[in-house]
Order: sequence, then C-alpha cells, then structure tokens
Amino acid sequence: MRKVMGNKSSCPTQGDKVVELIYIDIVGLTQFKKTLGPSWVHYQCMLRVLDSFGTEPEFNHAHYAQSKGHKTPWGKWNLNPQQFNTMFPHTPDNSFLGFVVEQHLNASDIRHIDDIKRQNQSLVYGKVDNFWKDSKLNLET
Repeated sequence: MRKVMGNKSSCPTQGDKVVELIYIDIVGLTQFKKTLGPSWVHYQCMLRVLDSFGTEPEFNHAHYAQSKGHKTPWGKWNLNPQQFNTMFPHTPDNSFLGFVVEQHLNASDIRHIDDIKRQNQSLVYGKVDNFWKDSKLNLET
C-alpha cells in the first residue's frame, strides 16, 4: 500500500500519488489500519467507506462513543462523516450514493436528450475478487 500511495515511510504522502481516493468497506478499513499501523492516519483523508446503512457521528467519534458506552466494533474511526458512503440515506451526515432507477421519457424529453451533458460514472462493489471473474468487459464499459 505504501508503494501505491507514493510513500515508503510513516510520513505524510508526498509527490505524485497513484490514487486520489480509496474506496473501502469497514472490514477492509480494519485490515488497512492493522497493516499500516500508526501511519494509517496519513491516508484518512483519501478514504471513502462503503457503509450500507451509514455511520452516525456519535458512533464514528471514538471519545464520544466511549463516553456513551457504545461498544460497537464498526465505529470509532474518527473520519469526517461525509467520508461514509451509504446506499441508504439513514443519516444526513453521510454521503448518499443513490440508486439506479429507470426513467421513462416522454416525446419532449426525447427531443432534448442530446442536450444533456453527462459524465458516466459508476461504483461497483464486491467483497472478494472472484465476484469479478469473467467480468472484464463489463468493468471496462
């Protein structure tokens, strides 16, 4: 990881970075922190946590969570609440990724469809690499 980030020490990242953002889930975040040790804090601003139901600030802030007796293994990350990307808008503190929905266009919409400027982007998520087996064509689209 340090090599990917352009950093081989525990100092903050310097120079050209290979990546700007790291999308990760809670389990990966635990492994990330364990692997990097104390230097993981230098990468915190690059993290975007895929968190199905979101993490409310009171569970995210370690000192506050401890003072309230929250013992969840999923919290206490001390990240900016908007770094948690949730698929369901349970808390307004997190970033809501949204849903894919089908849109039915009427005749007027169809005439103006080419006027819409788009930047196609998507985020795919899978916990193990074999989810993507034989999917190279789909991922390159």
